[in-house]
Amino acid sequence: MNKRLEKCIEISLGLRPQKQTGKSFHTTFIFNKNRILSIGTNNYNKEHPYHRMGKYHGYKKNPSQYHPCLHSEISALLRLGEEDCSRYTFVNIRIDNNNKVSIAKPCPNCQRVLDQVGYKKIIYSESENTFAEILR
Repeated sequence: MNKRLEKCIEISLGLRPQKQTGKSFHTTFIFNKNRILSIGTNNYNKEHPYHRMGKYHGYKKNPSQYHPCLHSEISALLRLGEEDCSRYTFVNIRIDNNNKVSIAKPCPNCQRVLDQVGYKKIIYSESENTFAEILR
């Protein structure tokens, strides 16, 4: 694992609230080369209109998979405030209730939004020492 991913995990663990309201804590980092431009976290008390689309698109077959909250990808994009992210790398980290890193692949709705704004690649955690990539 490279130093950038280790730093993302370290920051995610530091940002994770002591009393978490949901099943897991997600953090999304937006990088331009090795510089962090934005950090977003999920929030179970907020929702953004981008996610309301998920109730109807991509979740028709299994609506129980829809979790209304502000997802970390959307939070990071809102903080960044740019419409063209095609030069940037996104890194998603998920910390479960046992402080373990687990799978953080973007949900279908977030993936749809990321496809619209563009990206160089998305790196997401699969387990403690395993990461996967989605290339554009």
